[in-house]
Amino acid sequence: MLTRCWLTALSPDHLLIMRIQGQAFLLQLLLAALLATGQEDYINGEKGGEIVLQPLLSLEEEIVWKKGVNKVAELENGKLHVYPAYKARFKVDNSSGKLTITNLMEEDAGDYYADILISKDNRYQTEKFPLRVFPPLNKPSVTCREEKGFVILTCNATSSASEEYTWKHSNGEVVSTTDIYQLLDDNKTLNISLAKEHPEKSMVCVVKSPASEKTESIFISECLTKPTPSLKIGLAVSLTLIVIAALVVGVLYYKGYFNRCRKVSIDADTVAEGGDNANLKSERRKASKEEEIVMKNSADEQKAFLSNNEQKDDDTVHSAMLNNDQSSPRKARGDGPQ
Repeated sequence: MLTRCWLTALSPDHLLIMRIQGQAFLLQLLLAALLATGQEDYINGEKGGEIVLQPLLSLEEEIVWKKGVNKVAELENGKLHVYPAYKARFKVDNSSGKLTITNLMEEDAGDYYADILISKDNRYQTEKFPLRVFPPLNKPSVTCREEKGFVILTCNATSSASEEYTWKHSNGEVVSTTDIYQLLDDNKTLNISLAKEHPEKSMVCVVKSPASEKTESIFISECLTKPTPSLKIGLAVSLTLIVIAALVVGVLYYKGYFNRCRKVSIDADTVAEGGDNANLKSERRKASKEEEIVMKNSADEQKAFLSNNEQKDDDTVHSAMLNNDQSSPRKARGDGPQ
């Protein structure tokens, strides 16, 4: 009864102060518990990127940002002062007190503190922001090949950042090892059975670092062995020519062209045969004439040879007779002994 009366006697301002103090006390207990267990929610940034440190407490009048023990910026009653070492890339929002760091560098990593003045309590409430800066994550590339009834997909981000690989379907569902899919090499490689998966389906490689995430997708059909364009053209031309030839043959056969050609061919053979016989007869006549000429020449030569021999014999006989005539007187004068 006395407690209820005492609470009723308090003004609304006193109740608001008590509520704020209670929230601050609970926040302190939470921070103390986190520190006691060694668990901290790291804020991860990427080199060259941007990070925002947002206090949980609402800004009332004053906030002081520090990195370690060094002051970064002070905001008091709307007046902002950023210290020279941080002025180029550090900005504080006048209304919320949040700190934005642009073009992150590795040396920006560290513990940041936001000291917020609680005006009603006339004291500072501190929040801690442990910042880590990682190398930039490159967009992954996916290569593939077909081998023994499987399509083998390989994803690589070629980055120095700490990477975690995941494969997803086009609908966002994460791929796990089954009779269709096999995950290898820390999930960098995905084997897909062509016998159990549709080739028109697409797969997505997800590469994640503590600071960012990049993706790349590929259709399974892109990995299948395809005939070269020249082979495709050759096959198409060959098929077209075969169809045209078949149509031409069919039309000619239908119109009886082949029967007429056969008749013309037979007539031509007959004419050719007759011509061959005529040529043969002509050659035989020619050979017979030549043989007659040869035989005639041979007979003439034989006659001439015989005639020459007879002439020689006559000359020999005549010469012998002359010799006998010349020797006859001597014999006459010398007839008998003297």
